[in-house]
Amino acid sequence: MGAARVTNRRVSLCCPKCGAPFELPKFDHGVLACASCGTCSVRTGGVLAVTGAAAPLADVHSPLKVGRRGTLGGEPAHVLGRTQFDYGDGRWEQWTVRLDDGRTVWVQEDEGELTLLDQQTQGEGPLPAMRMGGQVAVLGQTLFVQEIGEAIVHGVRGEVDLAWTPRRALHYAAGFVGERQGIALFSEGAVVLATGRAIGIGDVSFGVGQHGAAQ
Repeated sequence: MGAARVTNRRVSLCCPKCGAPFELPKFDHGVLACASCGTCSVRTGGVLAVTGAAAPLADVHSPLKVGRRGTLGGEPAHVLGRTQFDYGDGRWEQWTVRLDDGRTVWVQEDEGELTLLDQQTQGEGPLPAMRMGGQVAVLGQTLFVQEIGEAIVHGVRGEVDLAWTPRRALHYAAGFVGERQGIALFSEGAVVLATGRAIGIGDVSFGVGQHGAAQ
């Protein structure tokens, strides 16, 4: 699976189920969640394939909110979408954020802690053997594993560049790649490795306070 590319083509798309128009899509491959009926569709170029309705997302008290413009690390940015993962004992959020310079980053939010994942690689491969405290090769890089587990994609809002739809099961490993924090996701032969650094609440400003419920 190749990495989703940001597209500048003006493609007009509507929800295949209810016909509501989507805001101008930013990616040529990813998931679009309809704000009107909740249907999730995988986009490949100008084609949308319906995958079913998104599960309702649990409210979280977050400084990010889908559709809001603001700043991330002092840079102008726009929150495009939100993927919520359920790992049994809790949930974490992965926010898809488009910077005004054209870069796309993810902000992972877990129990109030924020990680800016500014490098993402998507590819293919088998699920490797993993153990906490060990090392695992992921897409040509070495991840020092501190946590492993299983999760599902609980739901999606807005537009995201990871084309994994609700109820998709996955394995994950979190730790460090060199001095950078990293997380690897494995599902159905697809592999994602994202790396970055911890950020604070002061690095995020999108017009909704720390105690505002996120969409």
